[in-house]
Amino acid sequence: MNLPSPFPVQRWRVHAQVTRTVCWPEYEGSALRGVWGHALRRLACATGQPRCEGCQLQRRCPYITLFEPAPAPGSRTYGDMTPPYVIEPGQGPRVLQAGQTYHFDLVVFGASLQYPALIRQAWQRALSADIGPVRGAMQLQGMELVQSAAPLPEQPAPSRVWVQLQTPVYIKRDGRALRAGQLTAADFVWAVVRRVAEVCELHLQRSLNCDFKALKQAAAALHFAQGQWEDHHFERWSNRQGRNTPLQGIIGRGLLVGDLTPFWPLLHLGQWLHAGGKASFGMGRYVLLENDT
Repeated sequence: MNLPSPFPVQRWRVHAQVTRTVCWPEYEGSALRGVWGHALRRLACATGQPRCEGCQLQRRCPYITLFEPAPAPGSRTYGDMTPPYVIEPGQGPRVLQAGQTYHFDLVVFGASLQYPALIRQAWQRALSADIGPVRGAMQLQGMELVQSAAPLPEQPAPSRVWVQLQTPVYIKRDGRALRAGQLTAADFVWAVVRRVAEVCELHLQRSLNCDFKALKQAAAALHFAQGQWEDHHFERWSNRQGRNTPLQGIIGRGLLVGDLTPFWPLLHLGQWLHAGGKASFGMGRYVLLENDT
């Protein structure tokens, strides 16, 4: 499998202090992405046009590259192309008063690695703007590099491993979102394969050079020996629409069993890149655990 080692992905921890009360919706990842996108566009746009469509600078625009990327002509696509970052929301309280601190993680890869100064400037501006439904604000305190790359696993794949979903995962089969009672090991593992393949081809310009048909057949032989899954319905804040919009996903954990060898490096990388749809604002985050404690 044609994976770079270590894999070029970074995880940053963004530290901020609340200056005006912040009231998060149930899932704040979308709100963070929205304010950051607005700030990034204001900083990066060279024309001042109200819309990006038809702009002759699209191919050279940092905003388009980071926030609304399009596949290169001739690239294989696996669905909607997600941008080269993942926002991992914090686990703190929903309501933050002035003076309290807050942090979240930002995973960057591909073109995002080329714009560290712009990314920091955009977060500084974004956090000081109107955040969420009560128009809160924060002051950026700093950005700390937590992980500079993702090393590929050196140990052989185990025959079983616990998958713990830390945020709801959104996976479709035949165009329909899966419910908890429908999720299979093949669904989850294939969502990870697609995600890593997309990042490699569209953001690193690097094909996995693997037999996807054989991989899909191998995924079908896996199973969750123990699965504790629940449907999770929640709301996200849309800065563009100025209102909460519904979302759904699956949360829980399961013991993944079978021949994990062909998937092991991909499952490992998925802990940075996430699985399934809507990963850019943090959905589909999971960890692999040796036991269920």
